Amino acid sequence: MVKENEHPASMTPVRFKGRGWDLMGIFASNAALTALTLGIYTFWAKVRTGKYLCEHTELFGSTFDYHATGQERFNGFLKASGYIIAFVAVMAGTYYGLKEVIPLFGGDPAYASWFVNITVVVTFGLLAPLLAVGRRRYKMARTSWRNVRFSYHGSTKEYCKMVFRSSLLAIVTLGLMWPALWWRIRKYNIEHTAFGSERFAFDGKLGDFYRIQAKNLVFWLALAVSLFIHHILFIAVLIAYLGYRSWIAAALHNYYWSHTSFMGKRFQGAMTGFDHFTTTWASAALIVLTLGVGFPFAYAMRMRLIADSTLVAEMPALDTIVASNDKGASSVYEGLSEASEAFDALSELL
Repeated sequence: MVKENEHPASMTPVRFKGRGWDLMGIFASNAALTALTLGIYTFWAKVRTGKYLCEHTELFGSTFDYHATGQERFNGFLKASGYIIAFVAVMAGTYYGLKEVIPLFGGDPAYASWFVNITVVVTFGLLAPLLAVGRRRYKMARTSWRNVRFSYHGSTKEYCKMVFRSSLLAIVTLGLMWPALWWRIRKYNIEHTAFGSERFAFDGKLGDFYRIQAKNLVFWLALAVSLFIHHILFIAVLIAYLGYRSWIAAALHNYYWSHTSFMGKRFQGAMTGFDHFTTTWASAALIVLTLGVGFPFAYAMRMRLIADSTLVAEMPALDTIVASNDKGASSVYEGLSEASEAFDALSELL
């Protein structure tokens, strides 16, 4: 963990002051109430956890706040469930209709299944960027610091174009451009996030990002080659990768934050590979050895690592920031994601 006296004198770290015991109490009561209400309390549980995490994360002596409500999220889930049920009904009707009509024109009834499957895949493929934008907009609109709310101004149309073009390029280059997609998404999200009336800025270069990701590529190639040589060599390379990936994760954390700024005031990432390594494996050991009971403590450890490794140069001029509230942010997008997961789980159960 980064020690306080190791930070540069001109930089102020974010602080997470939550405790594992507190989180254990929250998780335990959330689990009990969720079970007693047959899953309905899930929405209030997520809000309760989010509120605790925000209220125990501090910057310049002030904590963050989370303004979502369980009722709001539950209503979003109900609306989203209605959309999904209607879509499934339309697809079912289309399938049975085509199954009867296609043979009249001498076609194979199996074409009905192909058509419906392709329609579902394309629909959910187009829905993914919409969910990404909507969920981030909702999350930012419900988070505040010093009574000023964050907001997200990403355009679904722009986001879809960016993801489609970058994905197509990644496929054409046999995956070599996948990191570019991740980089563009992160850059877009940062530059379209605002605190009050002012937006964040990002000046990271794609080449620097690729230099970090190149280490991942070397390990992936080594894993692929070792798999064909000997299983012991493969296991050795895998163990080496699982250890070294902490240094890659720390480098990515530092890269993103060190190239982010707000009103000319820079952030800085100060995570070390050793800090990430010890926290990751200590957390994993804690969860395994306690059969999952230690998860709240592991979660608090990880939150503390991320917060302590994120620094801010100095306090921006808050008196020039105009507070705003994004009333258009909807919980329906969160609801769509949760409803999809619920229907997936139900289909697997049945």
